Amino acid sequence: MSTPLEKHRSRLTCCKCKKLYKDPKTLGCLHTFCSECLNADGACTHPLAKTKLTEQRFTCGETPSKIPERIDQAVKNLVELLQQEDSAASGEAKCTFCTEGNNAVAFCRDCEREVQLLCQGCKDSHGKQRLTVKHQVVLLSELRSSQANAVGVQQRPWVCPHHEKEPEKVNEVSLYCFECQDTLCVMCAVTEPHSNNKHKIKSAKDVIAEVRAKLKEKVEAFTPVWEKFSTTIEEIKGTTERLMKCKEDKDKKIKERFQAIIQEITKQRDTLLTRNQAIFEKKKCILQDQLEAFYGVDAKVNDTLTATANIFEGIDMEVLQSKERLETRLDQLYNNYKDYPCDLKDNDIIIFEPNEDFNFSDSIGTVYSDLHPEESTLEGFENVHFIKGEKVELSLTCRDIMGTQLLNSNVGEQHIQAAMYPAGQEAQIYDGEVKIMGEGRFKIFFTPRAIGWHMLKVTINQRLVKNSPFEVLVSPQILKPVTARVVKRKEAVSNQRMTNPFGIAINPKDGMVAVSDNTTSYISIFDKDMKFIRSFSGDRDKEFRSPRGIAFDQKGRIVVVEKEAHRVQIVGINGEHIEVFGQKGCRDGEFDSPTDIAISSDGLICVSDSLNQRIQFFDQEGDFLYSFGQWGLGENEFHDVYALAFLSPNKLLASSRRSNKIHLVTITPESAPGNRLSCHSTRFFESCLAGQGSKVKLPVAIAIDPKYKYIFISEDVENTNRPLARTRISVFASNGKLLSSFPNDEISFLHPMGMCAAPNGRLLVTDCGNGQIVEIQVYEDELEH
Repeated sequence: MSTPLEKHRSRLTCCKCKKLYKDPKTLGCLHTFCSECLNADGACTHPLAKTKLTEQRFTCGETPSKIPERIDQAVKNLVELLQQEDSAASGEAKCTFCTEGNNAVAFCRDCEREVQLLCQGCKDSHGKQRLTVKHQVVLLSELRSSQANAVGVQQRPWVCPHHEKEPEKVNEVSLYCFECQDTLCVMCAVTEPHSNNKHKIKSAKDVIAEVRAKLKEKVEAFTPVWEKFSTTIEEIKGTTERLMKCKEDKDKKIKERFQAIIQEITKQRDTLLTRNQAIFEKKKCILQDQLEAFYGVDAKVNDTLTATANIFEGIDMEVLQSKERLETRLDQLYNNYKDYPCDLKDNDIIIFEPNEDFNFSDSIGTVYSDLHPEESTLEGFENVHFIKGEKVELSLTCRDIMGTQLLNSNVGEQHIQAAMYPAGQEAQIYDGEVKIMGEGRFKIFFTPRAIGWHMLKVTINQRLVKNSPFEVLVSPQILKPVTARVVKRKEAVSNQRMTNPFGIAINPKDGMVAVSDNTTSYISIFDKDMKFIRSFSGDRDKEFRSPRGIAFDQKGRIVVVEKEAHRVQIVGINGEHIEVFGQKGCRDGEFDSPTDIAISSDGLICVSDSLNQRIQFFDQEGDFLYSFGQWGLGENEFHDVYALAFLSPNKLLASSRRSNKIHLVTITPESAPGNRLSCHSTRFFESCLAGQGSKVKLPVAIAIDPKYKYIFISEDVENTNRPLARTRISVFASNGKLLSSFPNDEISFLHPMGMCAAPNGRLLVTDCGNGQIVEIQVYEDELEH
């Protein structure tokens, strides 16, 4: 039996279990599932409807930020109504209002819980009782009436979901709270938090009218956008068809061109072969004629000599009688053939002299697409240092879709836009200068106006070139060597539990300093003036074991790397345990003698997994994200990865101690699920630095000043315990230019294993071998530009 709700059956059927919804929940993408059919992560697997533009079926695939907790009461009501109508329409329904088991003749759509099926007696009493006299009762025989069913669907009461499990409090929804964004019954409206008059409550009917009007307005506003999509789809389909025709046309022309070339080459081949054959035939004829002539001479000579031999062997009288004839014949042959030419009249040589100007490697023609900015490349970064106020020259090469350089592009200077702006401050953009060089190449000039990280954006015809925008670091105009002097030495004392300080970190929020001791396994806390506050060794079974690298995260927590425990601990400023992760091993999230830690401004935790020759990345709670590196001496390879320091949120400096290199690791988030990362490293410093003849020798610590102007590298040059062991700290500009290095007459160290730069222009160094912390003034404000 057909009813108005029948046409909605497909809409009320779960796409996963293929049954009517049970406890339906509707996601933000407007797709509904049974509660049991929802994926654990809430990812929507609902197939999208076909459109008039395509027959292809797509899956939604959206993942909501939060899975709905409540049942969609509107959908549930429709499902229940459809189920009751199915039951009623079957003709076998029994009365659900009484226990007599009589056949149902009608049903009530206004009963609180569900559509009640009524026998004749219950129907009659239903219309007489005070509580149900106003209920809408529909005869089963009238189910065919679309109008009656439509009215029933609209007028069926909506039970308040807050009282669904409290039958005695059931009430019909009639109100809407704007603060809670939820429907209410009258009882809800007089209870907390709605009874304090702080929540705006309005009639549900009025709100429904307003919502419908607003939704209609939004749909009308979006209609032109959707129509634009349709236009674009048609344009793409049309372009694809034209592209196919263009391809077929070019296939035809290529085949015709090669056929013409093949024909010409075949013609030349046939000409050369014909000439070769003609030369052969002519030479052969000459030699054949000469051969025939010699055959005749040979026959005559042979005949005479044979006759003479026969006479020689005959009787004596025959010799005497033949004497005159033999002599005359032999003299005649001799005189005739003594000077007979025996040289060959021709030879066995035919010469083929190829045309050296013809080169089979030459291109007969080219096939290329039009300009593709996404494949065009901006080059020259590897040899350029961006310095404030100094002009920088880069090279732009226009390429087609296959990455082939376009020698005859129609791109002019007016089609290229080049701009530079401080990272995160696109409003402060300034343009670059573009100069055409020919053959699809351009020169682009920039003059940086400020120091720090910048974004460099290049477009052709308003489309970004490959890998644009680029991130570059602009350095200050520092040309003078940097001076250094000791401000104070903080020697270890017994109550500080510090004998061999190793790692050191400063909290940028309050200036507090944390120092790890490799020998006592204690963490010591100092204030911003380096006055001792407290020390601790961890909680109970989480006591530190050989703590090395140390850092503060964005929440002010202390994150410590433990070399002997092969793990990372997160503790509070008073030493209270918060989190621990890692154990000894080589799998993801496991460590083998970790040495240092660095935390980005975005909260990314990086750990140098020393003996596993890799760097591991974790989120703020210690969940593993990515592992990068392996043993080796090249890019993306380490030999004893040791110290870490962030040069920017996505650029990490890492020391490869045994190979005497500093790597610049670029961290790139991937679009794949799970917040995965990808990394690539290049050698930042190695061997000879800035032509100074100095070598990075066993780099053990790296520090970056808060303004990203200076890089400090600590080197354990002679890794021994001798008092005169040579150690030093080198100071570089952020572009890699060596500015200074010490010790000097005033400053000396014995194994400076940890460093951190303070905001006031001072460098804190853990002088491990001497058991002290050295505070050094390494540059003055007047040196900054």
